[in-house]
Amino acid sequence: MIHLVYASSLVDWCYKHGIYALCIVPMPSSPYAIMKRGRTQTLALAQAVAETLQREGIDAHVQSALRLNFSTTKAIRTADAKGRMQRVHGNVAVKRAHGLSNRHVVLVDDIITTGSTIRACTKMLSAHQAHVVTALTLASTPCGPGLDAAMHER
Repeated sequence: MIHLVYASSLVDWCYKHGIYALCIVPMPSSPYAIMKRGRTQTLALAQAVAETLQREGIDAHVQSALRLNFSTTKAIRTADAKGRMQRVHGNVAVKRAHGLSNRHVVLVDDIITTGSTIRACTKMLSAHQAHVVTALTLASTPCGPGLDAAMHER
């Protein structure tokens, strides 16, 4: 994540735009995933991003502001692009809105598959007057026909 912060030019972008404080929001895990793993796996990634930005003079703090409300245990990773969008639609919530208004936010995730979860989280944060400036992810899956079709249905 440290290398990703520098490769993304986020630090330079912040200074160029006069932004000296960022809220680092880890992407939420489903309740089932948290129970199974015993943790939110993106929290450590978000902390690494915040620490890197702090070393560069940016006031960056992690805020676990989001939650997923899934009632089933089926992993979202098994769904196609359309299924993923349907699954996250209406199931992302802000659990702590305090301090989000007019804050610049960086979302942190381990992998982006179709972008459905990141889009839903960005929309929810924006509804609470937060400004999502970027999302940092360790990995992504290649774009394919499923993603292209799902994007055009939006």
